[in-house]
Amino acid sequence: MHLSQIGYLQENETNFYPSAPAAPLPQPLTSRIFCPAGHAPIQQPMTTNALLPEQQAPQFQIANPAQHQTHELKIWPGCFAAVKAGTKPFDVRENDRNFQVGDVLLLREYEPESEQYTGRTVTRWVSYVLQGGVFGIQPNWCVLGFSDQAPIPTGITDIRLW
Repeated sequence: MHLSQIGYLQENETNFYPSAPAAPLPQPLTSRIFCPAGHAPIQQPMTTNALLPEQQAPQFQIANPAQHQTHELKIWPGCFAAVKAGTKPFDVRENDRNFQVGDVLLLREYEPESEQYTGRTVTRWVSYVLQGGVFGIQPNWCVLGFSDQAPIPTGITDIRLW
């Protein structure tokens, strides 16, 4: 029991006991629907479409995982660290590979000064593709949204055992 629920505590030798009755439990949230002048507002319970964590749908879904490609790409150390940390969930690339949602990206850290791979890699999945030609993105270029979780096939909503 939390102290805010039992009121003030008083000391009686070595034991503590509540000096006030427990606070009532909070009432369910309600919303007010306001009616035209002269009518009382209506109270109704609030509902939500939020899912419990074990029922959450994935970030994105794809129709047929077998149709997607794996792309091995160079990535410079600064960008590699940001992608790995999760602070850079996107990349701007020339779209010479026809990137599609659901594609696997094997990002290999590449040191441009020594022109060698460092040996570090990170895997991401394409969760979104913004094609060039709009929003200042050059034609034949794209912005790729990254996900660190693999997509699941369309129609699957319960992923607890996936």
